[in-house]
Amino acid sequence: MIRANMPSNVARFEKLMYLSLGISVILSIRRWYAGDLTGATFLGPAFNLVFFVLFIWLAARRRKNWARWILLLAFIASMDVVVEVLLPIWRTEGLDSTLGLSSQLLAQLIALIFIFTGNARAWFRQSTAGVHSTEQSALP
Repeated sequence: MIRANMPSNVARFEKLMYLSLGISVILSIRRWYAGDLTGATFLGPAFNLVFFVLFIWLAARRRKNWARWILLLAFIASMDVVVEVLLPIWRTEGLDSTLGLSSQLLAQLIALIFIFTGNARAWFRQSTAGVHSTEQSALP
C-alpha cells in the first residue's frame, strides 16, 4: 500500500528497489538449483534481502534520510564486487544471468536517482523539520 501523500519519486524508488530484490531472489534460486549456492553461502543473499527490505521500508515509509544514504553507500560499495563477478558470470552462466544482474543493478541505480531528486527531497526535508518543530512545541 502506497501512502496517498507519498511523492511520486519515493513511490518509484520503492517499486524499483523491490523489483531489484525480486530479480536478486530469482537469480539466487537459479543458483541454488544449479548447485552453485550451498546452505552456508545462501546466508549472504538472505542477509542482503533482509537488509535491503528494512532500509527500503525505513527510507520510503518512515522517511529516514540516513537510510537512503546507507542504501546509496551500499550500492557504491557493491560496485567493486560487481565488476569482479560480472565477467566470470558472463563466461560461465551466459547472457541470461548477466542480463539479470545488470537489470538488477540498473533498477537500483534508477531507484537511487529517484530518491535523491525531485519531490523526494522535500519528503525527507519535511520529515526532519517536523521532528524539530514538535520537539520545540513540547517545551514549556
